[in-house]
Amino acid sequence: MTNLTSISNDSLHAETLQAAADEKAATLILLEHLAEIDRRRLYAMRGFSSLWEYIQKELGYSESQAFERVSAMRLIVRVPEVKEELRAGKLTLTTTAKLGAHARREKLVPQDTVALLQEVVGKSSWEVERVL
Repeated sequence: MTNLTSISNDSLHAETLQAAADEKAATLILLEHLAEIDRRRLYAMRGFSSLWEYIQKELGYSESQAFERVSAMRLIVRVPEVKEELRAGKLTLTTTAKLGAHARREKLVPQDTVALLQEVVGKSSWEVERVL
């Protein structure tokens, strides 16, 4: 790891932009892995009662982080268009999770979720809450 105190402001800024992009890409990869783990029920084979428990106890995420990942992953599986908006940076993990929880709670069919997706793309978490 680079000693951040010794690099220029421009380098620090550039490296921070890259770190943020890497983190977002890694989150999408994680969601894809979780979808396959869920499909195979691998969490159960490992002794966990749910995917949420697996994410929390095996992967070390907090309860709220586990909830966000499960909610976002399930939405991506049901509505593939969400994945592209997340990849493009038009949705965040948090807004995707909120949309997913809403779609599940309201029992929305995929086409209604896509219509709602178009309303929330590019909006902040607070704005998404207002729409939902």
